[in-house]
Amino acid sequence: MIHIAIACDRLDLFSDANLEYLNGMSTPFQSLMKMMVQPEGKYPLLLAIEMHRLKIVRRMLTMGADPLVKDINGNNAIHYASLASVQMLELLWEFENCRVLINQPNNEGYVPVMLAIRAGNPRCFATLLNFGAELSMRVQGRNPLFEAMQSKGKNTDIIKAIIEASPDLVKERDSSGNTALHAAMYKTPLMGLLLLKCKDVNLNAKNYAGQTPLHIFTHKDEIGLMITLLSYCCDIDAQDYDGNTALHVAVSKKNIEATRLLLCLGADPNVSNFHEDTPRHLAARLKETALLESLIKCGARTCGPKKLGCVSGCVNEAMVGLLKSSSSSLESDSPRASSAGLSSQDYPDSVEVDHPIRDFTQKMFYDGLMARLEELASRNERPGNMVNLLSMDGGGIRGLVILQMLMAIEEELNEPIYPYFDWVAGTSTGALIATALAQGKTLRECQHIYLRFKDLIFDGWTRPYNASVLEMFMKEAIGEKSLDDIKYPRLMISTVKADYFPVKLEFMRNYRLPLSDEENAELGFTDPAEVPTWKALRRTSAAPMFFSPVDDKYIDGGIIANNPTLDLLAEVQLYNGINTYLPRAKLANIILRLLFPCSIWNLGSSIFVQNFERIEGFVNTSFLDMFNHRKMASQIFSFSNRFSQRAKDKVEIGCVLSLGTGQIPLSPLDPLHVEIFNPISSAFTFKNLSLILVDQVTATEGAPVDRSRSWCNTIGVPFFRLSAPLHKDIGLGTKDDHDIAHMMWDCVEYTHKHRSYIVKLCTLLKRIGKTPTDRRRALPAMPVLSTES
Repeated sequence: MIHIAIACDRLDLFSDANLEYLNGMSTPFQSLMKMMVQPEGKYPLLLAIEMHRLKIVRRMLTMGADPLVKDINGNNAIHYASLASVQMLELLWEFENCRVLINQPNNEGYVPVMLAIRAGNPRCFATLLNFGAELSMRVQGRNPLFEAMQSKGKNTDIIKAIIEASPDLVKERDSSGNTALHAAMYKTPLMGLLLLKCKDVNLNAKNYAGQTPLHIFTHKDEIGLMITLLSYCCDIDAQDYDGNTALHVAVSKKNIEATRLLLCLGADPNVSNFHEDTPRHLAARLKETALLESLIKCGARTCGPKKLGCVSGCVNEAMVGLLKSSSSSLESDSPRASSAGLSSQDYPDSVEVDHPIRDFTQKMFYDGLMARLEELASRNERPGNMVNLLSMDGGGIRGLVILQMLMAIEEELNEPIYPYFDWVAGTSTGALIATALAQGKTLRECQHIYLRFKDLIFDGWTRPYNASVLEMFMKEAIGEKSLDDIKYPRLMISTVKADYFPVKLEFMRNYRLPLSDEENAELGFTDPAEVPTWKALRRTSAAPMFFSPVDDKYIDGGIIANNPTLDLLAEVQLYNGINTYLPRAKLANIILRLLFPCSIWNLGSSIFVQNFERIEGFVNTSFLDMFNHRKMASQIFSFSNRFSQRAKDKVEIGCVLSLGTGQIPLSPLDPLHVEIFNPISSAFTFKNLSLILVDQVTATEGAPVDRSRSWCNTIGVPFFRLSAPLHKDIGLGTKDDHDIAHMMWDCVEYTHKHRSYIVKLCTLLKRIGKTPTDRRRALPAMPVLSTES
């Protein structure tokens, strides 16, 4: 009866009158308190604590209930309270006879503080510590930090509290030599430990078998743990005491997903273990076709000529003729019997990336530019005013696609790619990559930033996400300096100003035009010294429904310019137009000021600009001779020479590289029929219409690419577009590790298939050259020249 009263929260049963009545019955109150409910094996006091009946628990303890009782698993009242609430712990702590229970273990060796850790309850954990709970207790050789690393849930606060209470726990090892990183079983605690103590923990620590945490996670097929650890720059090629890397482990376990993930994140496929076995050798011996092909695509070489035990998938070319005829059956069954001589350079022949007509047009421009560059090279000359343009689309976490393609280009170049580009435009995720590279970060470092980014920023099931976390992350990754501190290349970062309708596309830049502040403001060129870099990135990343607007007016630039290639081309055109306009306008104004020092020159300025050639000739001959004003003539010619240099500052585009964030697969769409008498059909129609509108507003493929290519065709410039087809529609806020790993591998497949296209791009880039001094001279920081002498 008393158990039912507790479950029903009947405090009235414990009144003095009812207790007197119970004591008069055959079973007195104290006997009822010692009655264990079956089959749970719990006493009434423990049941009340578990159900969080604060008033009933207080009443029972006041009436003399024994707090020392334990359930069938050895759990006492403090064990139950550690899983209930801080209020329950504080209530029990008021009773002196409860305090002796705080460090008593249950039958499994768990003390109350360990249960609070397992439950991921930081407040109960902190309360127990304040009451004197000991962290020195061990459960099966595991300290509290190990226990937290093996507990599921959002327990970053628990880990923080443990480390603050006992910092030395980070360095402890268990009986097998494992650290807390080795012990991690779930992603959230691993993220918490690395976020809090990355600098204090050894990411490459080895246990007594020589295994690093990465070896352990790979062996367990824990893709999420692998990505988290690798995002903090652990040694991906670390070897155990047998010389095996994580890639050896993944191949040995026939784990294609882990193998491809490691390859995407930079694992060396040519490392041999202490038995001289490479991952390719192991894959060939295991007859795993997919594994073997994946390794070959990422540069895995065949074994050396002295290596024994090779099969056709890894045997050296020089040894092919020496294979015994008895191995023919093995070869016929092998996954790549014809791949004995296959090397990492066996790429597909020329693959069309577009329609043959467009490819032909671009080939003409490419061949013409290459011939011209070769002619300049034969004369020991360089194209001083030729610049390369790079445009990077928006797409959230799909920025990893851009990074993967840049890595493929960089691999072909065999040197950093970014110094080859002079003018870069980026939207959202593309802007983050552009800025990080401009600050000197490597592509691999950027990749690690993204892998950390997705778990820290896209945290939770509801949107919009916490913008303050995004801002904190950007400040940490990019710093708090202004755009003006990035000197080269020239950067354009898009955003949309949405405080008025219609909304307006704006660009934040690290440069200004050679005009007055007023003229720059009129053309939308804000002072880069006044815009912190992190805030520029925050503005361009403020995707509606994902993050709140910046300053209540700036939202994601992808709303208008998710593919900023056209805007980049327009920017160069504006720059060249300014350099054409300035000499004429300034010189015309100077002539009018000198000859007619009155208000009439304002009226005549536009006429002088329109008829500049005739004015210039007139000034050079009869006009000045007629007035015989030698000093005035000297001033005019001086300014004329200075401003005529502006025309020479115009730049010529060498090539345009546009990088996308992936092409999603086609999916069927229902017809857009709106029927008054069929509301369900109409509802689906409006839903599909909204999808179409969002897709086209933020479009990066299709029409934006065709328009950019057409513009390049008009001016005779080679245009390159790389955007990998994806296996599924990856949302910009995706954080599923399996989808991310698959997406990165989609890019590897794509760049391997289009290797010849990438080779053409790299050949052109090298021919144009990487000469920062000459190239920067083509884009000077031009001052505003005064008209006063």
